[in-house]
Amino acid sequence: QQRFGPSFCMMDGLFAPLVLVALAILGGHRVNEISRRESTKTYLNFDSFFDAAQFGLAVMGILFGASTLVMGSSRAEWMDGMVLAAKFGGTLGVLMIENKKDVLRGKNIKCFWIIDFLYTLMRIRFVLMLKAFGNVLDSELQHEGISFIISVTIMMTGMLQKPMAINTGSTAFSQLKETEMEDLSKLDAGTKKELDHIKQFQGRGEGAASWWSQMLFNWITELLVAGKQRQLDAVDLFPLLEKDTCFDSGVELSKYWNVQKAKLGTSEEPSLFKAIRGCWGRDFMIAGVWKLINDLVVFLGPLFLRALIQFVESGNDKPLEGAMLAVGIFGAKMVETIALGQYFQRGYRVG
Repeated sequence: QQRFGPSFCMMDGLFAPLVLVALAILGGHRVNEISRRESTKTYLNFDSFFDAAQFGLAVMGILFGASTLVMGSSRAEWMDGMVLAAKFGGTLGVLMIENKKDVLRGKNIKCFWIIDFLYTLMRIRFVLMLKAFGNVLDSELQHEGISFIISVTIMMTGMLQKPMAINTGSTAFSQLKETEMEDLSKLDAGTKKELDHIKQFQGRGEGAASWWSQMLFNWITELLVAGKQRQLDAVDLFPLLEKDTCFDSGVELSKYWNVQKAKLGTSEEPSLFKAIRGCWGRDFMIAGVWKLINDLVVFLGPLFLRALIQFVESGNDKPLEGAMLAVGIFGAKMVETIALGQYFQRGYRVG
């Protein structure tokens, strides 16, 4: 309690405004992205169970925040109620606009759910610590628990939700869009073959995988199972994602090259390095972030193990502490493995 203090426990709402700022930035960016699209559905038209679950959880969060605001007897409870109502109200607004515009769930709102999960995780962690000192009422712990459960559940629905995107190869798909589905006679034999391959894997593979599946590489399981049963052929492999094809990579590189030429004119030669950085710099930096996470977490395993050994040698009669240390070792190794896998996946993809 002396180490962290009530301020860092966020009872005074120091971190709550940052969460609302994150919602305003990410949600506003998403709304701006789809604002020019034509509305094709109603606000409450859901395409999947996950859409309906996210809507229900957002409404539940708003009602929970409103009840906290109405029934609260202190400034902290009123502020907590307003934060809950504001963040879930903003979430609900973005969800309804996405439904009306008939677009897939955006990564912006999913990123906010992850940020909100981390925020509520820190809150309940420190509340549990204060509970050990007897400074937190059972009602306060229950309140934080409900808020945490709503945040975790809505985040998991976003992580498990598949984008339902077609796993396309660029050339065939581009020609398909130009000639329309019913007029396949204009396509050459090679493009028809590629298109048949794409249709075979529609709704499967990395392009149609959820965030959770992409992090754990679950989307490749069916390929591994098939490889165990028989020798794989070229037709068994997933087609390249559109962004990974030579055609799209060349178009993207040319775009950044031409932007430089337009800015510099004839006075100076464009820089190939800058064009490459514009194309793949963001992906390269994301790979570096995953490697940083791996390097930071790699030290946690030995620290948890040392604490667990000291716990066993001390003869401590609190088994919950030992169990938490064991869970900490497992969690650290899980994060370390996921981060390393994502680093290699993204790093080798960029090349």
